Amino acid sequence: MTRLKLLALLPLAISSVAFAAETSGSEYLHQTAAGKWEVTPMLTYQDMTLKYTNNNGTNFDKSETTGVIYGVKGEYGIDDMFSVGINIAAENDSIKSTSTSGVSNTGTASGLNNIDLYGNGKYDLGGSMLRYGLDFSIAMGKTKQDISSGAGQGSFGTSDGGLNATPFVGWEMAMGPGIFGLKFSYTFQLADRKYNSTPAGTGALADSEKGDSAESLTAFYEWMNNNWSLGVALSYNGTNGSKLTFGDGTTGTVDNGHAGIFIDIYAPITVADNITLIPSFGYGDNGEMLIAEQGGVKTFAGYDLSVAARFGF
Repeated sequence: MTRLKLLALLPLAISSVAFAAETSGSEYLHQTAAGKWEVTPMLTYQDMTLKYTNNNGTNFDKSETTGVIYGVKGEYGIDDMFSVGINIAAENDSIKSTSTSGVSNTGTASGLNNIDLYGNGKYDLGGSMLRYGLDFSIAMGKTKQDISSGAGQGSFGTSDGGLNATPFVGWEMAMGPGIFGLKFSYTFQLADRKYNSTPAGTGALADSEKGDSAESLTAFYEWMNNNWSLGVALSYNGTNGSKLTFGDGTTGTVDNGHAGIFIDIYAPITVADNITLIPSFGYGDNGEMLIAEQGGVKTFAGYDLSVAARFGF
């Protein structure tokens, strides 16, 4: 239930000017202009389904998570090459676990997600632009796991209880009536995830987790107009399994890795010189890194619907 995906879900800000203009080229790799602030509140509804290969050891075949993510991102342009920002979001989800035998249970996930501190950079290649950046995803303490009410039930936190880094590199150029670009990112753990587990001190729940990682490769194209644009981004996302330490001192591995395609469609509209509305819709495997209790993953996919407003100062 970690929400590293938030950078992808956060609005892809519009630039209604030419490719090499002050506010940068594409929306997908948007970067705040020099000497300016941008603040972007957003709201996302999500519906994601996780299917298990081995019933997750709990006799459940799948879990469906529905809920909302609400947050705000702030970014400042240091100069023509660099910007820095912060992304803060919280989440409130309902979880329903079901089996082919008709058994079902419910749970909840809520709280503050990891806080993201990031920096973006760009370099003009003459006719195209190199993009790069680094994001640090920081949990504000241990994440909650409480299954004292039974398997497939309970309540969970939405941060991952750890510290992650995500460097990325991208490239874009003008092509036809719009902009074509590529982006590659890799996420890895800088510190183990820590859990506040109930029941504690058992072999049922992990106290810590390490070794998880994720990679993403995206191609996008954006059709540009005077005060709006339409973008389509196609991503291949993959995550890997991790190693666990349980409350009784034992260790093990968990097969919570998954891979798949994600498509994101976004259509930013400039309503004023410093205000842009950004609706977006995404479907598929978003590359979310799953926490320890979600082992034995077969597929992980769904959709999200997001709306945001970017304000420039």
